[in-house]
Amino acid sequence: MDYSRIYKYQPDEEDSEQDGFKDRTEVEGLESESYKGNFRKVKILMFAFMASLLVILYVVNVIKVKSLLKEKSKLEKQYIKIDDKNQILRAKINELESPERITKIASEKFKMIKPDALPEVIRDK
Repeated sequence: MDYSRIYKYQPDEEDSEQDGFKDRTEVEGLESESYKGNFRKVKILMFAFMASLLVILYVVNVIKVKSLLKEKSKLEKQYIKIDDKNQILRAKINELESPERITKIASEKFKMIKPDALPEVIRDK
């Protein structure tokens, strides 16, 4: 009978002087059960880690989106203020460039008069 298939030699620390033979099926059964139990624990821990990582990423994303929305509304308010100032400045430019204002200043300040007739152009032949 070949006992090498049935028994596996594993010396105990306490019985290092004696031969410690254990039933191979008993040892393999214990190893596979502990391995399966450890593997399940590792799978559960990995799943919990991944779930918590996803939750953290989601929360960070929500916080970033909220800050970007606040910044967007702040910039929109700034844009509206600047656009209002631009419209006021355009109205002032149109007022300052108006021909009526220019002729009024020219006649009052510089004593210029508007001619009644257009000047004649003389050409040499």
